[in-house]
Amino acid sequence: MKSLHKSITAFTMIEVLCATSIVAVLAAIVVPTVGSVRAQADRTSGLSNLRQVGIAAMSYATDNQGLLPGPAWVGQTVWYSSGDDRTFGTRLGPYLGLPESQTWSQEAKILGNPAYYKARQGSGSPSFMVNSNVKLPDGSNVNPWGYKEPNGTISSLPMNLPSLAAAGLSKTWAMRDVDQTWPGVSTAGWYSQLPKKPVFGKYRVSLNFDLSAELVGSNL
Repeated sequence: MKSLHKSITAFTMIEVLCATSIVAVLAAIVVPTVGSVRAQADRTSGLSNLRQVGIAAMSYATDNQGLLPGPAWVGQTVWYSSGDDRTFGTRLGPYLGLPESQTWSQEAKILGNPAYYKARQGSGSPSFMVNSNVKLPDGSNVNPWGYKEPNGTISSLPMNLPSLAAAGLSKTWAMRDVDQTWPGVSTAGWYSQLPKKPVFGKYRVSLNFDLSAELVGSNL
């Protein structure tokens, strides 16, 4: 009787090494691509959120004699409540479709972006800085967002958009994302909660006073 022999196929060491090399090469190609795509998606989301904040600020100004939403904190966080009208969440909430301000803090995700949420060191970290030192044509410097003293006294009112435009400041930056490399923030109480470095690497998302959003270099 003829005997039957079962055929056994096995990988040689060379075949295993070749397969491993191919997988390593593919990983080297795919991983950076995935990271680049994710970074691009974060930048797109950051710009989109900022544009919506700009549109909300424009709507606010239309309803308030052209005035910017303020007085406003220099460092704007994603948190807002009815007890603090210096936050954009409170000022712009109705225009951003946010829940009505309450006595407790609520989070307005639209005031942040995915990269910020991944990089911040603490939940109280500002997501944006507003430009509080703008030079007018006469050489004077003003805070266009206005300022409210700790005791509640308003020492300066926010400027209106038409006057900023008339001063040729429409393309001056109004808001930008912030991190620990931002000049002069190291003494702020929330410094340690900021992202350690620019969340978009070489870029920052920036809103101008004409309320247009763009990417700018992160080396301020």
